[in-house]
Amino acid sequence: MQEEIKTLKKQLREANAKNKTLEEKNLKLLNEIEVLRADKGYVADPNEMSEEMLKAEMTRFMLAYQKFPTERRRLETEKRQEVLDILTPMIDKAMSLEKEEKSIPEAIKAHEACLKFAQEHKEELRLSDYEKSCMRIAVLYRKMNQSDKEVAFIQRILNTRKKYKQSLYSEKLYHELEHRLKRVEEMLARKK
Repeated sequence: MQEEIKTLKKQLREANAKNKTLEEKNLKLLNEIEVLRADKGYVADPNEMSEEMLKAEMTRFMLAYQKFPTERRRLETEKRQEVLDILTPMIDKAMSLEKEEKSIPEAIKAHEACLKFAQEHKEELRLSDYEKSCMRIAVLYRKMNQSDKEVAFIQRILNTRKKYKQSLYSEKLYHELEHRLKRVEEMLARKK
């Protein structure tokens, strides 16, 4: 028990020493700030500021406050454009594989790569930027007469609505895929 008290006292002394050094550093920084503000003509106490200085400070803060949302939107737009500059050629390549080269398995893989990339960057993208790939994958499975894979893919997409709080896709896409799933299941039932 005595040893625990000694170690606690020792830790308290060490903490007080660290606190004192931090307070000294803080005071030095505050002094440096005051010197810098005085060099630029600012006064630390608003009561000692002239009316012109107060107006200048108010204007500066108001402008900074107004610029913040605009700057945030500009940065978000830049990020979105950077991601779109990568995603758009990916989708174009998938479409060219499908339409021009008639290479459906590679087109499916390319569309799946688009979806994977879009999910990694979903904060920057809109749903309409990548949902076309979902529909194209379902269509391509049907073209290849692989209805079982089409059903599995559609069910995997539809299950995302239940798994995540925020849907990964739009309600329109979910409804289109539900309708498509019913048609495929009817087709499969007729074949049996």
